[in-house]
Amino acid sequence: MTENPANPDIAMRWFGRRPAGLAPLDEASARRWLDELTAGLREAGHGGVADDIAGAAELSTFLAGVLDLSPFIRDALRRNPGILAALAREGATAMIESTIAGMGNLASSPTVTEAPLMQGLREAKTAAHVAIALADLAGDRAERSVERLTGLAEAPGFGGYRFPASPGP
Repeated sequence: MTENPANPDIAMRWFGRRPAGLAPLDEASARRWLDELTAGLREAGHGGVADDIAGAAELSTFLAGVLDLSPFIRDALRRNPGILAALAREGATAMIESTIAGMGNLASSPTVTEAPLMQGLREAKTAAHVAIALADLAGDRAERSVERLTGLAEAPGFGGYRFPASPGP
Protein backbone atom coordinates (compact mmCIF):
# COMPACT_ATOMS: atom_id res chain seq x y z
CA MET A 1 0.00 0.00 0.00
CA THR A 2 1.42 3.43 -0.87
CA GLU A 3 1.13 6.64 1.07
CA ASN A 4 -1.49 9.05 -0.25
CA PRO A 5 0.60 11.85 -1.84
CA ALA A 6 -2.17 14.41 -1.29
CA ASN A 7 -2.18 13.77 2.46
CA PRO A 8 1.05 12.09 3.57
CA ASP A 9 0.72 12.98 7.24
CA ILE A 10 -2.70 11.57 8.07
CA ALA A 11 -1.36 9.72 11.11
CA MET A 12 0.30 12.94 12.31
CA ARG A 13 -3.07 14.71 12.05
CA TRP A 14 -4.77 11.96 14.05
CA PHE A 15 -2.18 11.46 16.79
CA GLY A 16 0.23 14.38 16.58
CA ARG A 17 3.02 11.88 15.85
CA ARG A 18 3.83 8.96 13.67
CA PRO A 19 2.30 5.89 15.33
CA ALA A 20 4.52 3.27 16.89
CA GLY A 21 4.86 0.10 14.89
CA LEU A 22 2.68 -2.73 16.12
CA ALA A 23 3.23 -6.21 14.77
CA PRO A 24 0.00 -8.22 14.64
CA LEU A 25 0.07 -11.81 15.82
CA ASP A 26 -1.75 -12.88 12.66
CA GLU A 27 -1.15 -10.67 9.60
CA ALA A 28 -4.02 -12.17 7.58
CA SER A 29 -6.44 -11.70 10.47
CA ALA A 30 -5.23 -8.14 11.01
CA ARG A 31 -5.89 -7.27 7.34
CA ARG A 32 -9.33 -8.88 7.54
CA TRP A 33 -10.19 -6.82 10.63
CA LEU A 34 -8.96 -3.67 8.88
CA ASP A 35 -11.06 -4.47 5.80
CA GLU A 36 -14.12 -4.94 8.03
CA LEU A 37 -13.42 -1.63 9.78
CA THR A 38 -13.13 0.31 6.53
CA ALA A 39 -16.31 -1.34 5.22
CA GLY A 40 -18.08 -0.37 8.46
CA LEU A 41 -16.83 3.20 8.10
CA ARG A 42 -18.22 3.36 4.56
CA GLU A 43 -21.58 1.90 5.65
CA ALA A 44 -21.81 4.48 8.44
CA GLY A 45 -21.19 7.33 5.99
CA HIS A 46 -17.51 7.87 6.81
CA GLY A 47 -16.05 6.90 3.43
CA GLY A 48 -13.49 9.71 3.59
CA VAL A 49 -12.00 8.22 6.76
CA ALA A 50 -11.89 4.79 5.11
CA ASP A 51 -10.12 6.38 2.13
CA ASP A 52 -7.62 8.09 4.44
CA ILE A 53 -6.83 4.78 6.11
CA ALA A 54 -6.47 3.00 2.78
CA GLY A 55 -4.19 5.76 1.47
CA ALA A 56 -1.89 5.97 4.49
CA ALA A 57 0.28 2.87 4.77
CA GLU A 58 1.69 3.78 8.17
CA LEU A 59 -1.76 4.41 9.64
CA SER A 60 -3.34 1.31 8.10
CA THR A 61 -0.47 -0.87 9.35
CA PHE A 62 -0.85 0.60 12.84
CA LEU A 63 -4.63 0.13 12.88
CA ALA A 64 -4.36 -3.43 11.53
CA GLY A 65 -1.99 -4.26 14.40
CA VAL A 66 -4.29 -2.65 16.96
CA LEU A 67 -7.35 -4.46 15.63
CA ASP A 68 -5.55 -7.81 15.79
CA LEU A 69 -4.09 -7.25 19.25
CA SER A 70 -7.01 -5.54 21.02
CA PRO A 71 -10.44 -7.18 21.04
CA PHE A 72 -11.78 -4.23 23.08
CA ILE A 73 -10.82 -1.61 20.48
CA ARG A 74 -11.83 -3.86 17.58
CA ASP A 75 -15.30 -4.50 19.04
CA ALA A 76 -15.85 -0.87 20.05
CA LEU A 77 -14.96 0.36 16.55
CA ARG A 78 -17.09 -2.34 14.96
CA ARG A 79 -20.10 -1.22 17.04
CA ASN A 80 -19.43 2.49 16.52
CA PRO A 81 -17.10 3.41 13.65
CA GLY A 82 -18.02 7.04 14.30
CA ILE A 83 -15.43 6.97 17.09
CA LEU A 84 -12.70 6.71 14.47
CA ALA A 85 -14.39 9.37 12.33
CA ALA A 86 -14.33 11.79 15.29
CA LEU A 87 -10.68 10.95 15.93
CA ALA A 88 -9.86 11.62 12.27
CA ARG A 89 -11.83 14.87 12.25
CA GLU A 90 -10.57 16.34 15.53
CA GLY A 91 -7.29 14.60 16.27
CA ALA A 92 -6.76 12.52 19.41
CA THR A 93 -6.16 15.34 21.88
CA ALA A 94 -9.13 17.48 20.87
CA MET A 95 -11.44 14.47 20.52
CA ILE A 96 -10.57 13.16 23.98
CA GLU A 97 -10.93 16.58 25.57
CA SER A 98 -14.26 17.32 23.86
CA THR A 99 -15.66 13.89 24.72
CA ILE A 100 -14.72 14.22 28.39
CA ALA A 101 -16.01 17.80 28.55
CA GLY A 102 -19.25 16.77 26.86
CA MET A 103 -19.91 14.10 29.46
CA GLY A 104 -20.54 16.76 32.07
CA ASN A 105 -23.17 18.37 29.85
CA LEU A 106 -25.22 15.26 29.14
CA ALA A 107 -27.59 15.95 32.03
CA SER A 108 -28.06 19.65 31.29
CA SER A 109 -31.44 19.25 29.56
CA PRO A 110 -34.35 19.62 31.98
CA THR A 111 -36.19 16.81 30.18
CA VAL A 112 -33.40 14.23 30.24
CA THR A 113 -34.26 10.93 31.87
CA GLU A 114 -31.96 8.46 33.52
CA ALA A 115 -31.86 5.80 30.78
CA PRO A 116 -30.73 8.13 27.94
CA LEU A 117 -28.27 9.81 30.30
CA MET A 118 -26.68 6.49 31.27
CA GLN A 119 -26.57 5.40 27.59
CA GLY A 120 -24.91 8.67 26.61
CA LEU A 121 -22.34 8.31 29.39
CA ARG A 122 -21.54 4.72 28.34
CA GLU A 123 -21.09 5.75 24.70
CA ALA A 124 -18.92 8.74 25.61
CA LYS A 125 -16.78 6.68 27.99
CA THR A 126 -16.24 4.02 25.32
CA ALA A 127 -15.25 6.64 22.75
CA ALA A 128 -12.83 8.26 25.19
CA HIS A 129 -11.33 4.91 26.24
CA VAL A 130 -10.76 3.92 22.61
CA ALA A 131 -9.19 7.27 21.72
CA ILE A 132 -6.97 7.24 24.83
CA ALA A 133 -5.89 3.67 24.09
CA LEU A 134 -5.15 4.44 20.43
CA ALA A 135 -3.14 7.54 21.37
CA ASP A 136 -1.23 5.52 23.97
CA LEU A 137 -0.50 2.72 21.50
CA ALA A 138 0.57 5.31 18.93
CA GLY A 139 3.29 6.40 21.36
CA ASP A 140 1.76 9.05 23.61
CA ARG A 141 3.52 9.66 26.93
CA ALA A 142 2.29 7.38 29.71
CA GLU A 143 1.74 10.40 31.97
CA ARG A 144 -0.60 11.91 29.40
CA SER A 145 -2.65 8.72 29.25
CA VAL A 146 -2.92 8.69 33.04
CA GLU A 147 -4.05 12.34 33.06
CA ARG A 148 -6.67 11.60 30.42
CA LEU A 149 -7.94 8.52 32.25
CA THR A 150 -8.15 10.54 35.48
CA GLY A 151 -10.17 13.22 33.70
CA LEU A 152 -12.43 10.55 32.28
CA ALA A 153 -12.93 8.96 35.71
CA GLU A 154 -13.98 12.31 37.17
CA ALA A 155 -16.23 13.41 34.28
CA PRO A 156 -19.28 11.14 34.81
CA GLY A 157 -19.68 12.44 38.33
CA PHE A 158 -20.22 15.96 37.04
CA GLY A 159 -23.06 14.78 34.81
CA GLY A 160 -24.56 12.76 37.63
CA TYR A 161 -24.45 15.67 40.06
CA ARG A 162 -26.45 17.81 37.67
CA PHE A 163 -29.07 15.12 37.11
CA PRO A 164 -32.20 16.04 39.08
CA ALA A 165 -33.02 13.58 41.81
CA SER A 166 -36.27 11.70 41.40
CA PRO A 167 -38.87 12.50 44.03
CA GLY A 168 -39.17 9.77 46.62
CA PRO A 169 -42.27 7.61 47.12
